[in-house]
Amino acid sequence: MSKEFGVDTRECITLTEIIVESADRARSRQQSDGSFNPGSNGPHEDEETPVRNTANWLVTFIDAYEQTGSERFLEAAENALNYLLSKNARPEGAVFHLRDAPEKDQTDGLVGQAIVLEALIEAGRSLGDSDAIAVATDIIRLHTFDSELGLWKSANLDGSPQKTVGTYNQQIHFAAVAAGVTTLEDHTEDILQQVRRFMDQMEAHAWPYSDGLLRTLVRPSATTIIKAAMQNDRHLLATTVSQALRESLHQWTPLQIDSQTVIREKAVGYQGFHLYGLALLARYQPDHKVWNSSFVDYLLAATDSGTFRSAVVENKYGFPYNPSGFEIALALEVFQNDHERARDWVELQLRCHFNWDQMSLAKGTPHPRVLAARIYEATRLSDYTLPLKEVRP
Repeated sequence: MSKEFGVDTRECITLTEIIVESADRARSRQQSDGSFNPGSNGPHEDEETPVRNTANWLVTFIDAYEQTGSERFLEAAENALNYLLSKNARPEGAVFHLRDAPEKDQTDGLVGQAIVLEALIEAGRSLGDSDAIAVATDIIRLHTFDSELGLWKSANLDGSPQKTVGTYNQQIHFAAVAAGVTTLEDHTEDILQQVRRFMDQMEAHAWPYSDGLLRTLVRPSATTIIKAAMQNDRHLLATTVSQALRESLHQWTPLQIDSQTVIREKAVGYQGFHLYGLALLARYQPDHKVWNSSFVDYLLAATDSGTFRSAVVENKYGFPYNPSGFEIALALEVFQNDHERARDWVELQLRCHFNWDQMSLAKGTPHPRVLAARIYEATRLSDYTLPLKEVRP
């Protein structure tokens, strides 16, 4: 750790100090074109382009610049933004090129686009970059919205429509960035209408287990099944619909948190990611009626047990890939104003995966480049003062 922090002699460190020092160390890894070396999308093991990691670091550089006023962070942010707005990131001038994986799209569904749009929104908000907001707005409009289902379709690299995305967390995150754009860009009533329609259906689309953990799939309604069959939407049929049939035909025993099923394993690892997206959406659209229900409290209650905490720390979709500690902390701040429990989750994430020698969120993970870049999620949080004995084993 940098000498000025005196980590061996002091008792506490702030989350802002951690973020700023991580950003400072990351500058040396930024390429000449502003990009960062790619990783893979975690346990899914798809080969990625530099776009995702670069977008994540852009958010962190912006936050470090806001906290310090240092030109070195502004320069790093501008270089990252220039890469994202270049043809390298959008080779066909439409949506972002996120991955190259056999038999999968190059755009990484909705979530790949949403992660980059989240960064463009921050560039527009903080740096006043009108190009970033214009590109974000255009990309959202390239994604066809099915108003009957209340769901978006993904897009091909050239912007042509693809399939209705049956993954719930992807829909949530795309709704959040779409809502974010409407706070910065005029004449986006059409996008806001789509977001509100999605939110109207959001609770109905959720497919939780009895303990509040969410399946990553959209709950298949009768409308979804009929429409998927009529349109021969094989993706939707193969995900949400086929899973519903399997579950209805199988006599499920009570599922424990360490269930061997893949869908249950993903439910544990992605619970925080679901909650993070919902928290972003609530910040942009705080007045929707869905927040008046017990929906989010039910999802948060699922994270209260020691059993869940132990499971998500070890889950391959959880702490080593999705920084669930930061994600659950944000939901606790936004929905319950519970900073004490939020700080506990932040401490746990750092204790498990922060490398204090490198000042990087890259310890004990098969995905060091990806997890390191996801320190950006901590920029959404309050600035906690953290006892070093709790976060530095």
